[in-house]
Amino acid sequence: MAQVEFVTVIATLFHECTVESVLEDDSSSREPATENATKARQGLLDLMQDSQPRLTLQMNRPKDVRLRWTRR
Repeated sequence: MAQVEFVTVIATLFHECTVESVLEDDSSSREPATENATKARQGLLDLMQDSQPRLTLQMNRPKDVRLRWTRR
């Protein structure tokens, strides 16, 4: 896919939706939502730190990333 098309798709996604990181066991947790969001964000940052810069940033464990897309 060309860069222009890729950017168009990503821009459309972010125009119509919001995205947030979630924990694996988000549904069964009894912690406050803000604490869950903080833990999920920190987990995502840890995964990004474990990535390797090549031509672009390449994640070592991309399947560990959990995102929730919500329509605006």
